[in-house]
Parts: sequence; structure tokens; C-alpha cells
Amino acid sequence: MPVRFRRLCAAVVMLAASASPLSANAEFSEADKAGKNAFMSCLGEAGESEDTCLVKLGRYAWYPRDDATCEAVGARVHAAITDVNQAEWRDLFFNERCARLGLSNDMEATLAGNRETPDRDYAQCVEEIQSPSICAERLGRHRQYPTKPDFCYFNRDMIELTLKREKLPLSWKELFENERCQRLQMPYFEQNRY
Repeated sequence: MPVRFRRLCAAVVMLAASASPLSANAEFSEADKAGKNAFMSCLGEAGESEDTCLVKLGRYAWYPRDDATCEAVGARVHAAITDVNQAEWRDLFFNERCARLGLSNDMEATLAGNRETPDRDYAQCVEEIQSPSICAERLGRHRQYPTKPDFCYFNRDMIELTLKREKLPLSWKELFENERCQRLQMPYFEQNRY
């Protein structure tokens, strides 16, 4: 098969995987609207520098400018997964937030934890070795999901402690886990609640 044809096929698959219609479960809440407005305002003041705003407002504050931003994130995640690499935690958080908001995302990455078709290989791994992190590294970070509600409670409490006591920036992994818990309608940390 010619190289150009394979590249064209790969591009079509990537676009199809990153496209996602608005989900019936997607919720752009008042907190999301306020968060997005604050992030967009910061971007305007910072000359469109996302990194500056992520330092100033915190990593949790990230919101996509538009659906095209989410398409680009989904494409990066899809490329990493397709190449049998690990997607970056940062991109997984962004992709998960895009999915929760009903915007374009890599649907293969957001499939994990789906109530209708949970990832049984990941769940079995967690049950056997009792380590979500090890299973995520073995099977793919994008496959990590809360196999038990306790996982989301623990993650929420860890984020709260980090922000209140330690004053450290949240890790992209914690943010991804929190966003996934929120999208799956499980307990999650909400910045404005505390």
C-alpha cells in the first residue's frame, strides 16, 4: 500500500476518532462558564500564553478556547495511543475536560470507565495487583478509571489537601483522575466549593 494512501487513511481515522457529538450527559455548568471566562480573560491579558495562565490561575483552571482546541488535543492523544505510547497526563486531562464539556475529544481515550462497556482488562489488573498507577502504565494511561467510588473520594481529598496545606501545583495525573471522576458522575474536587 502506498505511503500517501496509508497516511490519508490514518488522518481520516484520527479525525473520526477525535470527533464527538455533544453528549447528552455533557454539562457546561455555571462553574464551568465562570472558569472558562476567567481563563479566557487571563489569556487576553497574557498575550494568549496558556502556560502563563496555568501558573497564575493553577492547572485546574484550564479550559479550551473552542472546539478546535479540543480537536488538537484529541489528535495528540490519539497519535500517542495509536503509536502504542503513553499519552501525556496533561493531554489526557485536557481531553477528558473536552469530553465532559461535550466538545471534540479522542473517544478511544474517553471510553474507559464507560458504564455500558467498562474496561475489564484494566479492572482485572487493578483487582489483581491493587495498583491503579501500575495498571495504567502497563495497559495505557488513558485506560485508567475509577473501578470503585473510593478511588474518587481519595483523589478528591488528596487534591484538597494539596491545595489547602501544601500549596503545591496539582499534578496533571491528579487533574485527569478528578476530571474523569466528574465526567463519570462520581465524587470529585470542585475548586469553587472549598
